[in-house]
Amino acid sequence: MLLWLLACIGTKESDSPYSPPVDLMAQVDPMIATGGIGFGVNCGFPGPSNPLGMVKFSPDTANSSGGSDGYYRGGGYHYDDTQIQGFSLLHLYATGITGHGTLATMAVDGMDEQKTDRDGYAANFSHDDERAELGAYSVDLEFASIDLRATDHTGLIRYTFTEASDPVVLIDVAHKMGNGVVSEGIIALGNEGTFEGSLIMDGELGRPYPLYFYGRFDESPIESGVWDNEGLLPDLTIASQENENDPLGAYFHFPPNSTVHLRIAVSNVDVDGAKNNFATEHTGFDLDSAHQDTRSAWTPYFDALDVWGGTQRDQRIFATALYHNLQMPTLFSDVDGRYRGFDGIIHTANRPFYTDFSLWDTYRTTHPLYTLLWPELHEDLLWSLVQMSIQGNGLPRWPLGNSDTGVMLGTSINIVIPEALRKGLSGFGESEWIDFSTEAMMGRQPLEFGAPPDVETFTELGYYPLDEVGRSVAWTREQAIADHALGTLIVEMGNTED
Repeated sequence: MLLWLLACIGTKESDSPYSPPVDLMAQVDPMIATGGIGFGVNCGFPGPSNPLGMVKFSPDTANSSGGSDGYYRGGGYHYDDTQIQGFSLLHLYATGITGHGTLATMAVDGMDEQKTDRDGYAANFSHDDERAELGAYSVDLEFASIDLRATDHTGLIRYTFTEASDPVVLIDVAHKMGNGVVSEGIIALGNEGTFEGSLIMDGELGRPYPLYFYGRFDESPIESGVWDNEGLLPDLTIASQENENDPLGAYFHFPPNSTVHLRIAVSNVDVDGAKNNFATEHTGFDLDSAHQDTRSAWTPYFDALDVWGGTQRDQRIFATALYHNLQMPTLFSDVDGRYRGFDGIIHTANRPFYTDFSLWDTYRTTHPLYTLLWPELHEDLLWSLVQMSIQGNGLPRWPLGNSDTGVMLGTSINIVIPEALRKGLSGFGESEWIDFSTEAMMGRQPLEFGAPPDVETFTELGYYPLDEVGRSVAWTREQAIADHALGTLIVEMGNTED
């Protein structure tokens, strides 16, 4: 039974005889979409995040034998798993292949060389000891209880050590999901429980991108050290990788029965960016306050519509689906407006830059929904796509991090932007992009990424032949839709020749 949507943007509760409307935020269930088998795998994750936030703080899980292949864990989590292999800060949502899963933390009892990778520090868990709601996640492990919160650029975690005789918090710089690759990692310990560093993540889906981080505990550890491919280095405060996927991290000892808080900030720009993100978004180590801040960040997005009717199950499905629509794309600019463009150059803007767009999957329904419910947000998303095109000299197909993955097919951006313009959105650099895309699709602008197969063959035959182009029917259909969308737009603007 579908929900009865009696009111949308701007409608007041008094406009309906059915009041009050459904409290949608209370109905969100982050566990939805974390299971499934075969092509029914949903690849969601239960951890907290702000709407489209960079940090999506969530557990990365594995089966009882430690298996964690990416097909079942695009978001790092699968409901049938029985192990947690750390809590990492960046995740993709619903991709069916891993990406991100970057920079993890974990609680253990005592430290030894076996605990320098995900298999060694993995812990069994049960759903009976797990709780997830909008803006908060917690789980009880053998040695400690874990509570997660998030802001746009930071993850906040509380470790309550209950059974550990030697409480230790790990920071795994080389953490990865599936067959991802981490390289050029470095971590340096500072004074009074601080650390900083960087790495390059190359996930199964995306291409390499840098991540910088800065973290601080609420109390100083009684002992700390680092590790690399030579093992534990208790007398050193800095370590780095020599080769791809070499182990790398840091460990911090605390007294028995400790309750320890840690906030970690990340940046795609530099360590100073991570520190600035930390300073701006660190409001203390109080988890209740952090949870309320996250709920406040979500409130205006849920307030964009009022809903009445339906069963509680209907309401839960609807509210969670709305929540999932704001798990991706991903914010990738810092609080000061700096971001790393698709040209590799650091740019500064007065609006946020987003990435991680699965455009072939979202042009049909998700982007039209953004236009209806959150048009100002959508204009920022469209501006981000324009920057990718102009700065990177390409047509984004499935951008992730600071490059395009090239997966899927069609030039879906040529549907998303014209449709948004037809529905009244503007002010996101559309004029420059229209000229750029037209030149590209007419074959007059060579592209670095995102070009469709041979345009001349398609123009001559009106389709892509199988003996020249794989998935010929799909390419023909998708390209026909995209060309119609862009062609209709430029005809309306007076360009009838192209």
